[in-house]
Amino acid sequence: MSGSGGWGFVVRNSNGEAVGVAVGRLDHAQDALHTEADACSRALHLVQECGISRIQIESDSQLLVQTLNNEGNEMGQCGVLIKEIKESIFLNFFCFNISFCPRTCNRVADGLTTFGAMLRDVPQVVWPGHPRDFVHCYLASNLAALVE
Repeated sequence: MSGSGGWGFVVRNSNGEAVGVAVGRLDHAQDALHTEADACSRALHLVQECGISRIQIESDSQLLVQTLNNEGNEMGQCGVLIKEIKESIFLNFFCFNISFCPRTCNRVADGLTTFGAMLRDVPQVVWPGHPRDFVHCYLASNLAALVE
């Protein structure tokens, strides 16, 4: 990995509607797991600030999902970040589930990650509430993948 990367996520309500979007650049990425874990951590902070207590985390990183679902296993390069994510989940959320979502069904996050990696003037952008117009293209792409 080049040492830089992007992250992005969508926060959805119980009806599946996007209620928040965030993207950003990570200048000192260790590997793909690090960018995935960083995005997860940032998403947890945002939903916690919104007062959400029941969460469903979906990631296209099988390694992240396996690591978060298993006890221990925080000794890798981003072990401290993984441990912080686990503690945040257990301390701040009443109900949670962590599952794998193949990249073909996760085009929104994939597109947002690419957008985040291209940010130059600011390290991150958060859009609470109704997502911006360009995000609708990603959302539509996700729905099309689910129908295929």
